[in-house]
Amino acid sequence: MIENLEEIYSQNIHDYELKLLFEDFRDYCDEEGLVRDSSYKLLFVPTGFSYEWNKKHKLYFCPVSWHKQEFTYFGLYKSKSIRTISKVENIIIADFDINNQKLITHSKNYTDRQIERLRNGLIDFGKSQSGLKYYILPEDEFYEIDFKKESKGGIQGFRYKDLRKYVDESKLKSINDNSETLSKLLKDKVWT
Repeated sequence: MIENLEEIYSQNIHDYELKLLFEDFRDYCDEEGLVRDSSYKLLFVPTGFSYEWNKKHKLYFCPVSWHKQEFTYFGLYKSKSIRTISKVENIIIADFDINNQKLITHSKNYTDRQIERLRNGLIDFGKSQSGLKYYILPEDEFYEIDFKKESKGGIQGFRYKDLRKYVDESKLKSINDNSETLSKLLKDKVWT
């Protein structure tokens, strides 16, 4: 049902009520534990103007309320293609004041290196921010790919993909959550 709603929505991306129906039903099923597919799930996010910054610092930020589903893999999307794939090292909720370069964290579990990376990335970004969560992506397990969208039009917001549609489930199980191997398996794949 979720996949069918997603497909209908992808063909009618300007139908706001359909979008809300799809997202609410998907989130309900996920939150109630009705779908146990997080080990096969890829969350990918549109980046546009921030792509080079995201890639350079291996960071992504969004409102705290976004991305409620569990997932294993994370991708950066730009120009009709998922351009990178990795896991998420940590998620930190924080506010940042560019004027005094002060980072106020609302999360508890993080390393000094993660905070250093986040602060340096936000200084480079050059804007104050609040009410956001920051995805800290691994520095050494971050792979460039070109997993293309073949249907017309770009994406309107973040998306999830069940990787079992593109890679045999037995292969996904055998890679043991290895992002590098997954990047090779997705090399020649396309999606709609």
